[in-house]
Amino acid sequence: MSEKKADILLLLEGTYPYVRGGVSSWVHQIIEGLPHYNFELVFVGGAPEHYGDIQYTLPSNVTKLHVHYLVTQHSTKIKAKHGVKYKKELFDFWQQLQGYFRDCKDPIPTELVKFAFENLAKKDGINEADFLYSESSWQVLANYYLTYCDESSFIDFFWSYRNLYKPLFKIAEIARSLPDVKLIHSISTGYAGILGAGASVIHNTPFLLTEHGIYTKERKIDLIQASWIKESEQSLGKNLNTEMGFIRRMWISFFEQIGRTTYNQADKIISLYEGNRQRQIKDGASESKASVVPNGIKTK
Repeated sequence: MSEKKADILLLLEGTYPYVRGGVSSWVHQIIEGLPHYNFELVFVGGAPEHYGDIQYTLPSNVTKLHVHYLVTQHSTKIKAKHGVKYKKELFDFWQQLQGYFRDCKDPIPTELVKFAFENLAKKDGINEADFLYSESSWQVLANYYLTYCDESSFIDFFWSYRNLYKPLFKIAEIARSLPDVKLIHSISTGYAGILGAGASVIHNTPFLLTEHGIYTKERKIDLIQASWIKESEQSLGKNLNTEMGFIRRMWISFFEQIGRTTYNQADKIISLYEGNRQRQIKDGASESKASVVPNGIKTK
């Protein structure tokens, strides 16, 4: 790979260059088709064991590939203080941020996005050990359960809560480490999208979002069908048009907010056809930002 400075930072969740498919092929063609621009790639995946070797030969205008996994087993090095109201003022912010993920139909305000990406996963902010072990974090979690959870057991809520919010710390850490470029480009909402949203705010860099499918809709379908989410018998067997259990709703609301905030921070939002554009607008995208650019067809 080249040592040249990148012009464009591509944010890729679970796709190129480790997984073959239509989206990955499109990414590869975009990079090859723009040889006068240098690209730096950020691959974000779940667990390392889900991915094998790189499936593509990276073009010469790819300057660097960063690989990050959000689901890893590791011991937290920074020890939080136990039994005290540790960093209470920061956890007041955390509770405010959490409210947007829980049930708010507005995107997370820019100033709160900036505060989150500048303070999560930092020693003097809220680090992962604080989130996992501090009394202040425990109090926020307990308040959440006692105030909003209606039927799920505490143990099921506890592990869902941790698994839901823990990746945000890694995302914030990645965002602060990214290089200065001319453009940040994410090819989905989801984790790559919220990474782009946060990075664009703290680095003051233009942010482009393109979606082939609609991530929020696809993730919602996955979560509705997910058997790993524990629910009471009353909420089993539900579908897109009926009520569902609290934990399932919690997961769905989280990804809906990630999509909404990604749309809000993007300078331009591109979809492949008008139906997807209308879905983006329904999910929170500004109509003035959303455009359609169909896939091209080579006629000769």
